Formats: sequence, structure tokens, C-alpha cells
Amino acid sequence: MNRMLIIVAVAMIAGVSFAEGESPSAKPIRDMTPQEREASHLRSMEKRARRHGGMVAKKGSKQGRVVFVNEQQQVPSEELESVAETIRIRDRINVEFTAGAGEKTTPMNAASKKAAIGADVVIFLTECDKCETMMLAAPEGAWSIVNALAVCKGADNDDIKKSRMAKMTERGFYCAAGAMNSQYPNSLMGAVRKPSDLDKLSIEPPVDVIMRTLESLSSVGVKPQIYATYKKACEEGWAPAPTNDVQKTIWDKVHAMPATPMKIEFDPKKGR
Repeated sequence: MNRMLIIVAVAMIAGVSFAEGESPSAKPIRDMTPQEREASHLRSMEKRARRHGGMVAKKGSKQGRVVFVNEQQQVPSEELESVAETIRIRDRINVEFTAGAGEKTTPMNAASKKAAIGADVVIFLTECDKCETMMLAAPEGAWSIVNALAVCKGADNDDIKKSRMAKMTERGFYCAAGAMNSQYPNSLMGAVRKPSDLDKLSIEPPVDVIMRTLESLSSVGVKPQIYATYKKACEEGWAPAPTNDVQKTIWDKVHAMPATPMKIEFDPKKGR
């Protein structure tokens, strides 16, 4: 919300500048302050508006509902409601934030509770003292459960709790909404809402998903096999003993003693 206030303030400043006849700065974008970048962006938007008539919303284009259900008491609800509001503005979708009722959400009843709510995507913010899982997502069912007790475990103060829950609330939404999808159509990680949706997907994972996955796997200790040319392996010191004449030639060349070894001479000025 603070960012929105900054944008409004910059817009007002930019308007005053134009009214006074000041010309926009010719400073490169990379050298601008964040406020100057916002002002430059707003100037560009104003120019486009003059050419094309401004932006209009297509009636009926915004469809479906995303609902955040708050069942937790670790963080004040208004703190997480602001996260939902940010998503609503940024992604231009229908987002609601409501208080939970009845029994707490679990993986066993999440689907039925989502159906009762009648929303397309639901993020349950709840508390479970029987598990250590911070978040459980079911993208095929378009729901997720964020466990506030696990997220806030070990937090020293309320600010840390608020920060953690804000981040996990947003992670919960994107995981339930299919953030693991690929830029390539009909990929293995595409949207699946019913078993037959799998029939149109490729069995091979797309390269962008593979690269993101390999990066994430390193955080849990899973790393891929490293390959290199035999010459490179010799130079880096991890090549196995040669098994053929070509490798032996490379091995001998890399490990050969230099023809003119480096001389180390004493420098009396430096004392070494």
C-alpha cells in the first residue's frame, strides 16, 4: 500500500512540474532514483493516454473468485488482508478475504470446504499443532493450507511473524493458482483440474521448469552430476587416471613440470 501512495505522490509532483513548464529529465533510467523512475513511467503513460485515449476496462472480463479464509490468530487479520488486497490490485482479479467458521481446515476437509465456499481458488490460513508443515498446496484442486503455527515457530517478535505470514500467504496463493506452470504450452506442469486434462500434456518437463527445479533442489542437498571434458577435469584436479592414449597425452601435458620453474627471489626492501 505504501508503494501506491508513493506512485500517487509522484504523479502529483509530475503534474506540478508539467504545469510549471519543466521539461522531463533526460537522465538515463539506470541513473534515476526510484521516484524518478516512477515519474518517468507516469509521463510515458500520460503520452500514451493522449495518443490512444487512456485505459478502459472490458466489461465482464474479470471472472472467478479467489478467497483467503483466515482461521489463525498468530497475526492480526488486517495484516494478511492487505496481502490479499495487493494481489487483487496487482493481478487485477477478484479477491476476497473472510474469517473462517467451524472446524479448522485439514487436508481431509479442504476440498469440501472449498466447494462450500464456492470459490475457484481458496487459501486457508489456519493453525495445526499436530504437524510441522508450513504450507500444503493442491494445485489440481486449486487450494492450499498455510499453517501459521509452523510458519511463526521460533519468531522473536510480532514483526517477524507478520513478515513470515505475509510471505507464506502469498506463496500459498501462487502455489494453489499454478505458479509452477511453464512458459511453454501444454507442458507437463500445465493446469490440471480433472484426470482427462493430463491427456493433452507432454510427458517431458519443459526446460524452464527443469532449470528452476535444479536450482531449488540444491537447497535440500540434491545436486546434479557434473560433466566436463577430460582436459578441463585435469586442469581442475579431479580427473580420473587416463584410460586411453588420448587421455594419457592430455594428463601428461597438464601434469608436466614447467620447463622453466618460477624463481622466488628475496626482496630486501620487502623483507621477503
